[in-house]
Amino acid sequence: MSTREARIARVVHLRDQRLKLAVKALEEARALERRALAELSAAQSSRQGAELARRELARTGTDIRSFIEAEEWLRSRFIEEELCSLRVQRARMQVDRGQQRVKEAALKLRQLELLQERLRQARRAKESRAERSSEDEIGQRVAQRERQKGQL
Repeated sequence: MSTREARIARVVHLRDQRLKLAVKALEEARALERRALAELSAAQSSRQGAELARRELARTGTDIRSFIEAEEWLRSRFIEEELCSLRVQRARMQVDRGQQRVKEAALKLRQLELLQERLRQARRAKESRAERSSEDEIGQRVAQRERQKGQL
C-alpha cells in the first residue's frame, strides 16, 4: 500500500467515525423530539381539562373567585402548551440539521471510498502491466537463447 493509499485509508476511517457521530447526534435529536411531542400532548390534555373545568364553573354559576382561578389556570395551560410547541419546533429543526449532517457525512465517506477503490484498481493494473512486461522479457530471453542454441 502506498503512502497515498494509507493516508486515504486514515481519512476514510476518520470520516466513518464522523458519520457514526452524526448518526448518534441524529438519534439523540429524534429522542428529544419524541419527548417534546409527548410533553406537548400532555400540555394539550391539561389545557383541555382546564377548559372543561372552567366551562363547568361558568355553567354552575359558583363564586367569582373560583371562576377567576379557573381562568388563570387555563391561561397558564395555554402558555405551557405554547412553550411545548416551541420546544417541538426546535427539536424538529435539530432533527432536520442532523439529517443534513448525516447525508453530508455519508456523501463525503462514499466519495473517499470511491477514490480509494480507483487507486486500488490503478495499482492492480500497474502491477499487472509490470508482471506482463517481466513475463514478456523472460519470454524474449528464452526465445533468444533458443535461437542462439539453434545457431551453434
